[in-house]
Amino acid sequence: MVKTTGKKQHYFEAVGRRKNAVCRVRFYLVEGKETAVAGVTVTKSTIMVNNKDASVYFPGTLAHKMYMQPLELTSSVNRFAIICKAVGGGNNSQLDAFRLGISRALEKVNAEYRLILKPHNLLATDPRVRQRRMAGMAGKSRAKRQSPKR
Repeated sequence: MVKTTGKKQHYFEAVGRRKNAVCRVRFYLVEGKETAVAGVTVTKSTIMVNNKDASVYFPGTLAHKMYMQPLELTSSVNRFAIICKAVGGGNNSQLDAFRLGISRALEKVNAEYRLILKPHNLLATDPRVRQRRMAGMAGKSRAKRQSPKR
């Protein structure tokens, strides 16, 4: 589904989640060389997370490969301006949520991309979350109280 903003800018939106991290990803269709989106001038190759360049927000080559993988598999590297808002969790869980959001947005762009992304496990959510704290367990989820006997 294509949504439009007030200035007739078309975008595809998807949400990725991992642990406590939530990333809202928008793919903007940039016409021409550059366009102003959300007060920022973007080009077709722009990837921003929380108003920072993605390579600054997620430093390192491994992180770069992770969030670029769905784009490279679908040959969509320089087709869109990608803007993401990431909230909660840590850096790694935000990275996983960002990659899932990119994959889901690509699926909305073209339904045939699902056949490419699914075998690489890019559309699956990781269900692992932190184990909750148990009552009477010394404040942690698995710690036991120390026995007073010797």
